[in-house]
Amino acid sequence: MKRIQLLLCAFVAMFMLSVNSAWAGSAYVKVTAENGTVSWIEIKGTIKGTNFEIGNSTYSSAIDKNTKGSIDLNEVWSLNGGKGIHYQVTSIGYWADAFYYCSGLTSIIIPNSVTHIGTYAFEGCSGLTSIVIPNSVTYIGGGAFSFCSGLTSIVVESGNSYYDSRNNCNAIIETASNDLRRGCKNTMIPSSVTRIGSEAFCGCSGLTSVDIPSSVTCIGVSAFHNCSSLTSIVIPSSVTSIETGAFTGCSSLISINLPSSITSIQYQSFYNCSGLTSIVIPSSVTSIGEGAFSGCSGLTSITSYITEVFETGRFAFSGCNNAVLYVPDGLVSTYRSTKDWNCINKIEEIPGIALAMSCNNKGKVQVNGSIEFTNDLGQVNVKDGVENTFAFQPNDNCELRQVLIDGLDVTVSVENNQLTTKVHEGSKMIVMFDKTSSDVNGDGQVDISDVVRLVNIILGQ
Repeated sequence: MKRIQLLLCAFVAMFMLSVNSAWAGSAYVKVTAENGTVSWIEIKGTIKGTNFEIGNSTYSSAIDKNTKGSIDLNEVWSLNGGKGIHYQVTSIGYWADAFYYCSGLTSIIIPNSVTHIGTYAFEGCSGLTSIVIPNSVTYIGGGAFSFCSGLTSIVVESGNSYYDSRNNCNAIIETASNDLRRGCKNTMIPSSVTRIGSEAFCGCSGLTSVDIPSSVTCIGVSAFHNCSSLTSIVIPSSVTSIETGAFTGCSSLISINLPSSITSIQYQSFYNCSGLTSIVIPSSVTSIGEGAFSGCSGLTSITSYITEVFETGRFAFSGCNNAVLYVPDGLVSTYRSTKDWNCINKIEEIPGIALAMSCNNKGKVQVNGSIEFTNDLGQVNVKDGVENTFAFQPNDNCELRQVLIDGLDVTVSVENNQLTTKVHEGSKMIVMFDKTSSDVNGDGQVDISDVVRLVNIILGQ
């Protein structure tokens, strides 16, 4: 009897273990065709109790690749027709184990039980036009939506760390250096991103503009390779490195300003950007790789603020035959004798520009240590695109009240009556001085009469 009891206990234990352990299996998922017809098809995965992980590492698609219509992952059941055990989908596998090149899918409903979307999970799903990712998702693999050529909208529910929204066109990006999805026309990258990974938007031919947040420090290898429709991109001052081939083949890119944080422009970073007409290279750059601007046949202006001139990589400016290289004062001969800068035929000093200024005659402005401006309205010559220093010198019993540049109040940036900032051609500066706040009675002097006047104001007299 005791032996039978022991065998029974062992059987129960084995049964319980099998229930709680994971095993490869299949279930049935609800599919709705475009005409409204509902069917149930087999979906492969790993079953853990009542949880279902799509994909089972067999390198075969989770569903029949010929499936057409919309899949609802809220409806996954053990038996055909939505019967038996209801499974809760917790993750979507990677690559060929998931929905890789299931081009007939038109939409997919992802339940808020899903936390993981694997690498290349939906790559090549060209029929997908939009997708909503619940805020339960904590991981989106590299290339998860790559080459989804019909995708115009990825919406991430508010609360997700990958949330972003701009023109109903969202971008999902990892903080790791992996591939990302392609196909969105206007992309604002969320501020959780620290690195735009290798081939992030590679081949994203519909992409026209990108705003990169100040959290990003690196633009990875071939990140925007062959984004042939990209016309503009904003690179923040947080970025220190533009890696190999980052913008290769961006033939519609017209101009780009590199922030003063950039120290390295690597191999073929802007190779064959034939639409690029101007480039400004900050003084922070210490290396320019081989072929960095090679094939940029549309370049007419290259402005370099580098004062410690170094040899660039070979063919860095090959094919830039129409460009004029503008360099800091006194360095023309240095650039002309330094490889590979000397392959540019025309090298000239950076020209000055006229800055329109207005000052209200209660003080003067010293520009770059030499020019003193005191007129109500006039112009001064400054350097374009580099930091110029403005020293504000109020008259006796006056103080600086406000400084505006192109309508923007920059007074808070003034320290010890001095402002160092960049200005560009066409900029306008307005400087306003006024009597000191201690000159209460406005007689131009600060004395006991001001104290008397202040007391009378307080007493209401």
